Amino acid sequence: MNKKMIISAALFAFCTACSSVGSIENDQSLQANQAASTSQSHANQSYTNQSEAETAGLKTASQNDHQSGHHRQSHDEPRPYDKDRNAMADVEATLAKAAQSGKKPLLVLGANWCHDSRGLAARFEKEEFISLIQDNYELLYVDVGKRDRNLDVAKRFGIHDIIGTPTVLVLNNNGELLNADTASDWRRAASISDEDTFSYFSKFTDEQ
Repeated sequence: MNKKMIISAALFAFCTACSSVGSIENDQSLQANQAASTSQSHANQSYTNQSEAETAGLKTASQNDHQSGHHRQSHDEPRPYDKDRNAMADVEATLAKAAQSGKKPLLVLGANWCHDSRGLAARFEKEEFISLIQDNYELLYVDVGKRDRNLDVAKRFGIHDIIGTPTVLVLNNNGELLNADTASDWRRAASISDEDTFSYFSKFTDEQ
């Protein structure tokens, strides 16, 4: 083998070795990039899962707080409207009792499903209202459902259309309606202040 052939063979072997090294380095670089990409992807997915879990947790906590608060509020309110009562018989008994006691019949026509009906009943149980109601009125709660039950009670005293609940009838000792113009105003009882409520029911205490 002459000198030129030896040099050519050496150059060929050197180039081949360089090419192999370059290929290995490229493969290693590619693998490193792929590993880094996979790691980043896992990190992103972990962050997303954590964020979703935190969001779900906050929503659940918020819902639980809301439901718990709603349950406490509803649970604390009285539900004195009994659909199984004989409403007209109860009215007769209340009128008779009022005639003996000298107090005024106070008929509250509402329903347990109604926030304003429950709210007015709860207000009458407050300390500042107890003596006012007990000393001056014979109180009766009448269930009218969704304005589809015991409507004859309202009609008996001149209210032919219950436009909302509760409808409040203040009667004198003769069974005559004293508040015909404002009987329906109590359908928004929850938005009427304690002061205005107290003032309203106080003004009838001296009327005959």
